[in-house]
Amino acid sequence: MERLLHYVWKHKLFASEAIATVTGESLKIIDVGIHNADAGPDFFNAKIQIDDTFWAGNVEIHTYSSDWYKHGHDKNTAYDSVILHVVKYCDAEIFRTNGELLPQLILSYPSHIDENYEYLLNADISVPCSLRITEIPALTITSWLSALSAERLEQKTERILHLMEQYNNSWEEVLYVALGRYFGLGVNGDAFERLTRSLPFIYLLKHSDSLFQLEALLFGQAGMLSKEIKDEYFLQLQKEYAFMQHKYNLQPVNSDCWKSHRLRPPNFPEIRIAQFAALYHQKPKLFSRIMEIKEIAGLRDLFKIKPSSYWKNHYNFDNLSNEQEKSIGNTLIDSLLINAVVPVVFAYGVKHGNTDFTERALSFLENLPPENNKIIREWETIGLKALNSTDTQAIIQLKREYCEQKKCLFCRIGQEMLRKK
Repeated sequence: MERLLHYVWKHKLFASEAIATVTGESLKIIDVGIHNADAGPDFFNAKIQIDDTFWAGNVEIHTYSSDWYKHGHDKNTAYDSVILHVVKYCDAEIFRTNGELLPQLILSYPSHIDENYEYLLNADISVPCSLRITEIPALTITSWLSALSAERLEQKTERILHLMEQYNNSWEEVLYVALGRYFGLGVNGDAFERLTRSLPFIYLLKHSDSLFQLEALLFGQAGMLSKEIKDEYFLQLQKEYAFMQHKYNLQPVNSDCWKSHRLRPPNFPEIRIAQFAALYHQKPKLFSRIMEIKEIAGLRDLFKIKPSSYWKNHYNFDNLSNEQEKSIGNTLIDSLLINAVVPVVFAYGVKHGNTDFTERALSFLENLPPENNKIIREWETIGLKALNSTDTQAIIQLKREYCEQKKCLFCRIGQEMLRKK
């Protein structure tokens, strides 16, 4: 409820004519102030008039007046600057630390705002606004999607720059970790990231001229070589890894973190690790190669690789399958470009103040096709069709950061819904 009261106050959706404090003084709201997201009063630098006296200071908002005491504001001098206490229900007089009575306002606003907010929070459907989204102006949706795509890319950029701090400003190693996460395709993303973080890039680079050694390092670090399997290639990898594990003092991740259940065989973690090994065998200095390319086609070509011949007739160790090349597919390639390559290129441009790279990254997103996943399909049935990966990134951001977290008050679509009768 407090979030809603903040929203109503901030956007001046309350009744503003002939209002009064709870003790009957006439009240005029001149300026609602600046919303404070940190500790302290909720709104700074508000301006009001009570009877004939003008006041400038802060505003605190609660559902009940008595919340003032529950939160200890009566003993906190930081709240002595509050000039007005705004509430939904007045159930107590409140005072500053020096004993002065604080003016209060019962916030009055149209009942449909409460009704809409209650519906958005509690409707038993995945996207509560879906039934009325066609009523939202197209310009509102377009501008909101644009802001969301920028917000998502900014979040990814922050993560990349944080990784840069962890990995001594090595762009090659940051890309290696970022790519690893998205080779896992969601279900194994965390496991794959643990794998890349557990295996320093310098060791991978040192053995990049040998695909066999790269597979030994990666499968060993993934915890997949600890089983007892009577397969000649497996035993060779196991022996090679044992030597390198001792040499580099490596600690593998727990093999139980890898998931294969309900995955199609081409998405098994063994296949993804084999492809990852082949990628860094053929393109060990991948970041440098990426930064030279200006077209989507060139980026895609970088990732068109095949794993070692063992995997032609295997999806995992010791189980033969029909012979088939296990090349990286276009869907995975585009996912890697959208989620790892573009953010790294954009972050590089941000860090070095080079707009050529930030603009190139944005151009890549606009020219990559829309992603195809459960979230995108759901919103398409609602009526929001993505034209490219910029749109799909925006829709994913909307779903995960706003819909799933019930942050309708911070969503432009939700805001429009609140105001409608």
